[in-house]
This record gives sequence, structure tokens and C-alpha cells, in this order.
Amino acid sequence: MPTVSPLAAFSYDWIGGNIRGLQGLAETLYDYLPRVQDLVGTLSVTARDLTSDGPDGWQGPAASAFTAAWQKQTETAAALEAYVTGVAEIIDGLAVELSQIENALEADAYDVSKHGVQIGSDGTVQGYSGAQGMEWTISYMKVLEQAQSEATQARESAAQQLYSVYQQVMNPNSHPNVGDTVTAGGLLADLLAVPTAARREVSAK
Repeated sequence: MPTVSPLAAFSYDWIGGNIRGLQGLAETLYDYLPRVQDLVGTLSVTARDLTSDGPDGWQGPAASAFTAAWQKQTETAAALEAYVTGVAEIIDGLAVELSQIENALEADAYDVSKHGVQIGSDGTVQGYSGAQGMEWTISYMKVLEQAQSEATQARESAAQQLYSVYQQVMNPNSHPNVGDTVTAGGLLADLLAVPTAARREVSAK
């Protein structure tokens, strides 16, 4: 089972993003996977036993239709697992990248603090002292600006990746079912469409 990646050490939240919260969300998604796998595995065994070739096995057109329907359900579950894994990996990767940026920024703040630069609890410069205090301050402010820019880029990149994964499921033109070819996105789109179809039936009544 996939697990969250270790974060770089950090003490503050100067670049924002709720890094530990992101890691917690990724962990929750990863923990969801074995539950689906266990359930599908158990039901698959039951379905195979029900339609076995033995004397007590269910045979005939109805049994064949059931087997085909269950096969599609297992494929949908596999697609859901892949989708959840993909989302978790993106969020996990973002948390790691942000932690590395935060770690480097805090390390630089510690270094300049030894040269008379006063760093506040929010990571900004509160003042400086000493002959070279201004030079160290300017240097740190450039590092802070760069760290904030890198953090923004990391979040935007993750957002684009998540949107791409979302589009694979929600855009019907990106996963047409041609002949016997059924994509993971198509299966998930069908799954998400079920509640909508049900609501339409209720509204029609």
C-alpha cells in the first residue's frame, strides 16, 4: 500500500499551504485504497463461486449478464483506486515540495539571524543591527521572495495536475468508449453520472 512521503523538517508556516494538513489529506486517501481492495476482493470471490461451472453454479443468460455486469464493476473499482492514488500522489508531492522550500527558508533565516537580522514569527524581517546588517537583510529578503514564488509555483502546478485528473473523468470527449475499449475515465464518468440520472428520474416523477 502506498504511504505518504517524509517531509523535510520545518517549524513554521512562512510560505503557507498548511503542509501538514496536505500530508494528512494524502494519508487519508492512501488509507482508503485497501478498504476498496478488500471489499472488491471478497465480493469477487463470492461472484465467482455463484457462477462457477460446478453443479450448484448459476448458469444461463442471466448468469452471463451478471458476470459481465460484475466485471464492469470491478473495473470501475480499479479505476477509482487509480484515480484516488493519482490525487493522493499529487497532494503528497506538493506537501513534500512545500516542506523542502520551508526548510530552506528557515535555515537561511537562522543563518542571517546570527548576523544581526531580526526575523519575526511570520518569517519577515523585523529589524537589523551591526555594520553588515542591511546587506544580510537584503540577502534574506531576496531568499524570502524566491521561496514565496517557488511555493506559489508548486501550488499552481499541483492544481493543474489535479484539474487534469479531474478532466479525464468529467470531460466525456476525452474518453470515448469505442467498441470494446473502455477507459478508466469513462468508467468513473459513468459512476459519477448514476446519482445525476437518479435525480432526473425523481424529478420526472
